[in-house]
Amino acid sequence: MDLDAQLNCSGCGYDLTGGAREGRCPECGQAYDVSTGKGVTKRSAAMEAHYRGDRVVYLFKLWTLILLAVICAGLGGLRGLMVDDPARPIAIGLLFGGLFAFGALATWFTERK
Repeated sequence: MDLDAQLNCSGCGYDLTGGAREGRCPECGQAYDVSTGKGVTKRSAAMEAHYRGDRVVYLFKLWTLILLAVICAGLGGLRGLMVDDPARPIAIGLLFGGLFAFGALATWFTERK
């Protein structure tokens, strides 16, 4: 087994590189032993493609939420120009825009790698 390769838990994919040579995965608790290869996997080209795909989905979701936030705020502002009392459509546009912006922020904090 190549000692310089990146080693991941075979149960959950947690990166075990640089950790103890044997023990339990801190993420899922599965036992592993680097010297025998039990419970560890090397990151393969297929897994790299999987991680790249996850990144594409993450970026698509993030930018879609940002775009929806801008559209909602903009539409609320435009609708506010068309009515006698502009406060309500602007507030609704900002409310929905804020919700989408919060979703984008939550996505960025929870899914970035």
